[in-house]
Amino acid sequence: MGKVVSVPQIKRDREYAYIRLGGRKIQLGKWGTPEADKAYRRIVQTWASNPTAALIKPGEQVILDQLCLAFLQARGNKNDHGNYKTAVEVLLSVYSGELVESFDFSHLEFVRGQFLKQGYCRTQINRLTKMVRSVFYWGVPRKLVPASVAETLRYLKPLMEGQTTAPEQPPRKDVPDDVVRRTLPHLLPTVADMVRVQRAACMRPSEVCRMRVGEIDRTGEVWMYTPRKHKNSWRNHKKTIALGEIEQAIIAPRLVGKQPDDPVFSPKGALQERYARDAAKRKTKVQPSQLKRKEQVAKNPKRLSLNL
Repeated sequence: MGKVVSVPQIKRDREYAYIRLGGRKIQLGKWGTPEADKAYRRIVQTWASNPTAALIKPGEQVILDQLCLAFLQARGNKNDHGNYKTAVEVLLSVYSGELVESFDFSHLEFVRGQFLKQGYCRTQINRLTKMVRSVFYWGVPRKLVPASVAETLRYLKPLMEGQTTAPEQPPRKDVPDDVVRRTLPHLLPTVADMVRVQRAACMRPSEVCRMRVGEIDRTGEVWMYTPRKHKNSWRNHKKTIALGEIEQAIIAPRLVGKQPDDPVFSPKGALQERYARDAAKRKTKVQPSQLKRKEQVAKNPKRLSLNL
């Protein structure tokens, strides 16, 4: 259960109303006036969606550090969080403390040059540069970035193959079948089955991990897996993956007794397999306290069973 954060309350200092956010005292106007109430509601609404942006007054000059912090906090740990963090760190390494409104095309081009100096390949440089640009796009509707600043960044074209000194990313190759066969015996049974299904059905790792019982249509000779979420789901694209005899033979035993929302490859089951493997390899004596914990776990079937 996450930490509960209380809504900042309006306070009175003689004739004036104020609010405290992040250790900062923000004046709202005279106490009891409609202007003070309006300012309070605006700040609380902004704070609810973005605590950092709420500390910035309307019309106040915003520095890049504030913009980047507000962006990362609002975005959270979504996909590509590490890449966004890298892009922001490089941006602030050269322009920390600079005003957002002074940032332009030439500054973004210089930041891209820093990516090049750090040895990134051409496609990754273009990707990180696009992420820096998206930080400014994000700030426009939130009145943290002037629209004119974000607009000028559009004119920086991506690096093209053969027109830059940035290295090209070598093409990715399939893992040889022999390497996969020699690796499977060293994996947990659940993980090994996931690898077999992924390889046979040409699936992405995320699609195997997220596979749920109710997403598999087993009415036909060939089963059809329709993931609720996949790489292009944000584009409203639908995806269906065919599961043949090989995949069905692996998946079928894992569907027994499960509900539609249950995962096909259970993380809990994988942990139990790991505990059993470690227990089989154990060379030291099991301590009495560990045996007692095992007995307590056995009395509560909802808890994860530890095979010591």
